[in-house]
Amino acid sequence: MKSKFAKIISLWSTVNLLLLAVWVGLFFLIDQKNQAVTSLLQANQPVTEETDTLATLVDPERQRLMDEYLINASSTIVFLEELEQLGRQTGIDLSIGQAVEQGGQLGLSLKAEASFDRLGQFLTSLELLPYAVRVNRLELRQKDKTWQGDFFLLVLQNEDEA
Repeated sequence: MKSKFAKIISLWSTVNLLLLAVWVGLFFLIDQKNQAVTSLLQANQPVTEETDTLATLVDPERQRLMDEYLINASSTIVFLEELEQLGRQTGIDLSIGQAVEQGGQLGLSLKAEASFDRLGQFLTSLELLPYAVRVNRLELRQKDKTWQGDFFLLVLQNEDEA
């Protein structure tokens, strides 16, 4: 009985040593591959003082697209006209309140009156505008057969041109 137990312990120890050897081998193989990938990435992107700045990391076309996503002094009026047009298209009675600049954002107060469905369409269409718009506050209340909505929008501004 003792020899059968010794054989089981010996077999179990051998299997464990083999598993440990496989694990260590795989660990070093994966580590080598990781080092090779890291060195390739570093070779393709040399670190210099120029690449540390955001302006050199972004290509001009991408920068232009990002600038169009933000409003500036000249595009604010276009944005307000698009809001009014959106109100007409969705069939709501929209009034735009005073605009307030706050920390790189333009805050706009909107009042709208229409059916609940049309106010929902307006909000959905608002999300599709090609600007960085966030509805910061939204209040809806029923008034007879229509609904009134008070919105406070925040639109990101281009700080260089705001």
